Amino acid sequence: MSVERIRIRYNGRNIELSKFGVENESGAFAICANTVASLLKTEVRRFAFKGVIEIMQGQTLLLSQRCKVIDIRAYYTGLSDFEVPQEIPRNSYCVGLYENSGIYLLKQDNLLIHYPLS
Repeated sequence: MSVERIRIRYNGRNIELSKFGVENESGAFAICANTVASLLKTEVRRFAFKGVIEIMQGQTLLLSQRCKVIDIRAYYTGLSDFEVPQEIPRNSYCVGLYENSGIYLLKQDNLLIHYPLS
């Protein structure tokens, strides 16, 4: 069984991240470390990727702040080693929660919640 992970686009490369860190066969360190990009009002900042949680869990995190997470390309549920990922369109953002100096992505029915950037 595989681990739940996302594929991000960083510096022209695709990098797979899980809550444990960079997931790649070579074991090479990625310059982005274990971070995702969040779109703020005036800038883009990188925060630690803490994992993916169901929307029902996210509703209990009352002190959390929702955020727009960009450059996510795909989501793997980790249910199978041979699964087809959920592809995220290029000009979209995923909904995240900022808590404990990091970002959790929100999912519903095992799919990341995402919307077009406007």
